[in-house]
Amino acid sequence: MDNNQLIKELKSIPNLYGVCECGGVFKIADAFLFDSLCREFPDIAKEICKQYQEDFKKRTEDLEKKKISVEDAEQKAINVGLGTIVEGVLPAYEQFPFDIYDCRGLFEPIDTIVFNGLIQGKVNHITFLEMKYANSQLKTHQRRIRDAIREKRVEFEVI
Repeated sequence: MDNNQLIKELKSIPNLYGVCECGGVFKIADAFLFDSLCREFPDIAKEICKQYQEDFKKRTEDLEKKKISVEDAEQKAINVGLGTIVEGVLPAYEQFPFDIYDCRGLFEPIDTIVFNGLIQGKVNHITFLEMKYANSQLKTHQRRIRDAIREKRVEFEVI
Protein backbone atom coordinates (compact mmCIF):
# COMPACT_ATOMS: atom_id res chain seq x y z
CA MET A 1 0.00 0.00 0.00
CA ASP A 2 1.44 3.38 -0.94
CA ASN A 3 1.11 6.54 1.20
CA ASN A 4 -1.73 8.04 -0.84
CA GLN A 5 -3.81 4.85 -0.45
CA LEU A 6 -3.10 4.86 3.30
CA ILE A 7 -4.25 8.49 3.57
CA LYS A 8 -7.50 7.67 1.72
CA GLU A 9 -8.16 4.73 4.00
CA LEU A 10 -7.47 6.77 7.16
CA LYS A 11 -9.79 9.57 6.02
CA SER A 12 -12.57 7.04 5.36
CA ILE A 13 -12.75 5.95 9.01
CA PRO A 14 -15.44 8.20 10.59
CA ASN A 15 -14.42 8.01 14.26
CA LEU A 16 -10.64 8.11 13.92
CA TYR A 17 -9.05 11.02 15.79
CA GLY A 18 -5.57 12.51 15.87
CA VAL A 19 -3.76 14.64 18.42
CA CYS A 20 -1.91 17.77 17.39
CA GLU A 21 1.46 18.75 18.91
CA CYS A 22 -0.44 21.58 20.63
CA GLY A 23 -2.61 19.02 22.40
CA GLY A 24 -5.72 19.63 20.30
CA VAL A 25 -7.80 16.66 19.12
CA PHE A 26 -9.15 16.53 15.56
CA LYS A 27 -11.00 14.12 13.28
CA ILE A 28 -8.66 12.56 10.75
CA ALA A 29 -11.49 12.67 8.17
CA ASP A 30 -11.60 16.50 8.52
CA ALA A 31 -7.84 16.97 8.36
CA PHE A 32 -5.85 17.94 5.29
CA LEU A 33 -3.44 15.05 4.89
CA PHE A 34 -0.81 14.59 2.21
CA ASP A 35 2.36 12.65 1.59
CA SER A 36 5.19 14.96 2.63
CA LEU A 37 7.68 12.70 0.85
CA CYS A 38 6.12 13.44 -2.54
CA ARG A 39 8.02 15.63 -4.99
CA GLU A 40 5.93 18.72 -4.51
CA PHE A 41 3.57 19.91 -1.80
CA PRO A 42 -0.06 20.46 -2.81
CA ASP A 43 -0.98 24.10 -3.43
CA ILE A 44 -3.03 24.36 -0.24
CA ALA A 45 -0.05 23.07 1.78
CA LYS A 46 2.16 25.67 0.11
CA GLU A 47 -0.36 28.41 1.02
CA ILE A 48 -0.57 27.25 4.63
CA CYS A 49 3.23 27.07 4.84
CA LYS A 50 3.54 30.55 3.32
CA GLN A 51 1.01 31.94 5.83
CA TYR A 52 2.91 30.35 8.73
CA GLN A 53 6.15 31.89 7.46
CA GLU A 54 4.53 35.34 7.16
CA ASP A 55 3.04 35.03 10.64
CA PHE A 56 6.40 33.93 12.01
CA LYS A 57 8.13 36.88 10.34
CA LYS A 58 5.56 39.33 11.74
CA ARG A 59 5.80 37.87 15.24
CA THR A 60 9.59 38.03 15.07
CA GLU A 61 9.42 41.70 14.02
CA ASP A 62 6.93 42.45 16.82
CA LEU A 63 9.20 40.75 19.35
CA GLU A 64 12.16 42.79 18.11
CA LYS A 65 10.15 46.00 18.54
CA LYS A 66 9.14 44.96 22.06
CA LYS A 67 12.75 44.06 22.85
CA ILE A 68 13.91 47.50 21.69
CA SER A 69 11.08 49.11 23.65
CA VAL A 70 12.07 47.23 26.81
CA GLU A 71 15.73 48.12 26.28
CA ASP A 72 14.76 51.80 25.84
CA ALA A 73 12.64 51.71 29.00
CA GLU A 74 15.47 50.04 30.90
CA GLN A 75 17.95 52.69 29.71
CA LYS A 76 15.55 55.49 30.64
CA ALA A 77 15.10 54.00 34.11
CA ILE A 78 18.88 53.83 34.54
CA ASN A 79 19.24 57.43 33.37
CA VAL A 80 16.53 58.65 35.76
CA GLY A 81 18.16 56.79 38.64
CA LEU A 82 21.59 58.18 37.81
CA GLY A 83 20.12 61.66 37.38
CA THR A 84 18.58 61.49 40.84
CA ILE A 85 21.90 60.44 42.34
CA VAL A 86 23.78 63.21 40.50
CA GLU A 87 21.22 65.82 41.61
CA GLY A 88 21.82 64.77 45.20
CA VAL A 89 25.62 64.99 45.10
CA LEU A 90 26.12 67.81 42.59
CA PRO A 91 26.00 70.56 45.24
CA ALA A 92 29.11 68.98 46.83
CA TYR A 93 31.30 69.65 43.76
CA GLU A 94 33.73 72.59 43.91
CA GLN A 95 32.51 73.97 40.57
CA PHE A 96 28.89 74.09 41.78
CA PRO A 97 27.92 77.79 41.66
CA PHE A 98 26.15 77.82 45.05
CA ASP A 99 27.37 77.18 48.58
CA ILE A 100 26.36 73.66 49.59
CA TYR A 101 25.27 74.92 53.02
CA ASP A 102 22.75 77.24 51.35
CA CYS A 103 21.13 74.33 49.42
CA ARG A 104 18.17 72.25 50.48
CA GLY A 105 17.18 69.29 48.31
CA LEU A 106 13.54 68.80 47.45
CA PHE A 107 14.16 66.54 44.43
CA GLU A 108 10.51 66.71 43.41
CA PRO A 109 9.03 68.75 41.86
CA ILE A 110 12.10 71.02 41.93
CA ASP A 111 15.54 69.57 42.67
CA THR A 112 16.93 72.15 45.09
CA ILE A 113 16.07 75.41 46.79
CA VAL A 114 19.07 77.64 47.35
CA PHE A 115 18.86 80.21 50.16
CA ASN A 116 21.68 82.40 48.85
CA GLY A 117 23.72 83.75 51.77
CA LEU A 118 21.99 81.67 54.47
CA ILE A 119 25.29 80.33 55.80
CA GLN A 120 26.50 83.91 56.34
CA GLY A 121 23.31 84.73 58.24
CA LYS A 122 21.66 86.81 55.53
CA VAL A 123 19.44 85.48 52.74
CA ASN A 124 20.09 87.69 49.70
CA HIS A 125 17.62 85.85 47.51
CA ILE A 126 16.10 82.41 47.00
CA THR A 127 16.81 80.31 43.91
CA PHE A 128 14.63 77.42 42.80
CA LEU A 129 17.11 75.17 41.03
CA GLU A 130 16.21 72.41 38.59
CA MET A 131 19.11 70.40 37.15
CA LYS A 132 18.72 68.96 33.66
CA TYR A 133 21.08 66.81 31.62
CA ALA A 134 21.69 67.25 27.89
CA ASN A 135 18.43 68.00 26.07
CA SER A 136 16.09 67.20 28.96
CA GLN A 137 13.09 69.50 29.16
CA LEU A 138 11.14 70.83 32.13
CA LYS A 139 8.04 68.82 32.95
CA THR A 140 4.70 70.60 32.74
CA HIS A 141 4.40 71.10 36.50
CA GLN A 142 7.98 72.41 36.64
CA ARG A 143 7.19 74.98 33.94
CA ARG A 144 4.15 76.07 35.95
CA ILE A 145 6.31 76.55 39.04
CA ARG A 146 8.86 78.51 36.99
CA ASP A 147 6.08 80.73 35.61
CA ALA A 148 4.62 81.37 39.07
CA ILE A 149 8.05 82.46 40.32
CA ARG A 150 8.67 84.68 37.27
CA GLU A 151 5.25 86.31 37.76
CA LYS A 152 6.09 86.83 41.48
CA ARG A 153 3.18 84.66 42.58
CA VAL A 154 5.15 83.49 45.63
CA GLU A 155 4.07 83.79 49.23
CA PHE A 156 5.45 83.00 52.68
CA GLU A 157 3.16 81.70 55.40
CA VAL A 158 3.57 80.59 58.99
CA ILE A 159 1.15 78.04 60.38
